[in-house]
Amino acid sequence: MKAVLEVTALSAGYGTACAIRAVTIRVEQGEHHAIVGGPGSGKTTLLRTVVGLHPATNGTIRFNDTDITRERPEWRKARGLCLMPQNHRLFTSLTVEENLLVGARWGAPGPWTLSRVYELYPYLREKRRAHAAALSLTEHQAAAVGRALMANPQILLLDAPADHEPLDRLTKEGLAIVVAGREPPAGACYVHRLVDGTATTTRTEVRCRR
Repeated sequence: MKAVLEVTALSAGYGTACAIRAVTIRVEQGEHHAIVGGPGSGKTTLLRTVVGLHPATNGTIRFNDTDITRERPEWRKARGLCLMPQNHRLFTSLTVEENLLVGARWGAPGPWTLSRVYELYPYLREKRRAHAAALSLTEHQAAAVGRALMANPQILLLDAPADHEPLDRLTKEGLAIVVAGREPPAGACYVHRLVDGTATTTRTEVRCRR
């Protein structure tokens, strides 16, 4: 099956310090991948580099067989490559629904609407007029995931999510998921363990969607 995302020998850093070194990852439709490592291992840098928020120093990033290594972040989002950042980065002065609608900007055409997000997270419908600052941690993350889904991604990157419950449902619908954290979630079929910025990849016993 053709890869949705192919990261090949990707390196990135800050000044003279190298944060990730020659990382290679291949993600197909409906697969659930985990980027695992301790603090400072390069997880966040890897995700930010893939979506264009941090420049690559070497290597390539291909999305649906198109080289997007130097492409602007908003164009990557429009193709269907989205990130839920660490700490979620919601606009606290906006309501839940307003935050969700922001996610649709520069998004790709597709099935994800407010109604579908509220179906996935019913409690967000009840909180739709509440400001993001008033949400619990679980609600805050749900709003951040919902905002990313509103862009109709083909692949969703999540940096340090606390709640993994809806992810299996999303992969069954064909969405590719890449999660960064200290430990791999139960549903991950590939684990990429980062040590000093270098990734070692293993396949788990979980069956990936094909």
